[in-house]
Amino acid sequence: MEFILDVIELLAILASAYAGLIEAKRQDMDFVGLFTAATVTAFGGGTLRDLVLDRTPLFWIENYYYPVIVFFLSAFALVLFKYNKELFRRRVLLIIDALGLGLFSAVGVGIALQLE
Repeated sequence: MEFILDVIELLAILASAYAGLIEAKRQDMDFVGLFTAATVTAFGGGTLRDLVLDRTPLFWIENYYYPVIVFFLSAFALVLFKYNKELFRRRVLLIIDALGLGLFSAVGVGIALQLE
């Protein structure tokens, strides 16, 4: 069960980070802005979840490779957005954001059930 939650959590992080990247690109941010927006959207909700459930260490500290993955996703997206303008349209943002929200909801329920 824990492996499945880890996979879903990683997919949720990727989806949420990409949603942050799309919005940052729509605001014409540079790489630092892209990375910051991706990091906040990828880790913000899960950090609050861990604080509310009194889980330590935080999930992105325990799995130290998550911020590294978001960094490389940001670098890849910077190049990708330069050549493909379709990847940061509003419709794509809504779909990716909904996917991330759904996946994070599933992970939150799974973690809450484990703590029971």
